[in-house]
Amino acid sequence: MTATQLPHEVLAHVASYLSVNEQSRCNTVCKKRNTIFAQLLWSPININIVAKIHVFYDSCEENYLQWGHIVNSLRVATDDIVTDKHLANLQKCFPNITSLSIWRLITKDANKKADWNN
Repeated sequence: MTATQLPHEVLAHVASYLSVNEQSRCNTVCKKRNTIFAQLLWSPININIVAKIHVFYDSCEENYLQWGHIVNSLRVATDDIVTDKHLANLQKCFPNITSLSIWRLITKDANKKADWNN
């Protein structure tokens, strides 16, 4: 039996033992199986570097629109100022979040655009 013939569940279990770099490489090798690796790479997401945060806050790039729906757990830890626009963009990038943890957050004009009650 070749790797392409393995059931989805077996490949997902094996993939969980790979490093993030290895998962990322595997994700680009086989389009048929990239969903397995994408799920491992995209959920959960931890953001604790200010530069990374602004990628999400300032725009919702195509990559996040394509794979952001997989993310169900998001943890943000930053001392940076976060506006309501930033929170609305996070919500746009990751529409299926069921767990959101925000630590050390300084808010400005929060809860005007973002609606987390959905």
